[in-house]
Amino acid sequence: MVAEATGAPFSIKEARSTINNNRIEKFEEPLSYVSQLYDPSTVKIYRPGTENNAIFAFMQAYYQAERTTPPVDKNVASPVQAMMMMTSPIVTTRVKAEGTTRVANLLKSGKSDDQIIEELFLSTLSRRPKTEEVVVAKRVMATDKTIGFEDLQWALLNTTEFLVNH
Repeated sequence: MVAEATGAPFSIKEARSTINNNRIEKFEEPLSYVSQLYDPSTVKIYRPGTENNAIFAFMQAYYQAERTTPPVDKNVASPVQAMMMMTSPIVTTRVKAEGTTRVANLLKSGKSDDQIIEELFLSTLSRRPKTEEVVVAKRVMATDKTIGFEDLQWALLNTTEFLVNH
């Protein structure tokens, strides 16, 4: 859900093989979302220039790395999950106003601050912001809009509302 909320899909490489004319052919399939993985354990193989290691660590924190046996305590939040959401490059690089992230695209779009705030809330929490939330968001952006919008996206991803519902 982080990839969708931030508008920055992953670039996961999953090793796959097929049998073709009695020969095994190996290939790497580029994927954009963790849910597309056939076997999550394949992303833990180190591949330079990919996010695979960070993605696998993130999946482990959220009990998604091993799909053969469901975890007993899957519905229990952990300090590791909180730390991953706050500091993992999976999140921190996707909230930056760089490249084609949602924040970068919104800042380039020429939309008003109110429109950008609303779109960040809709894309992250699937709801419009409350009046008080808009006031706080504008206060966060008062000094520097770019950093303010990055911080807003990061804060929305770290709300209990996002973590519980998405």
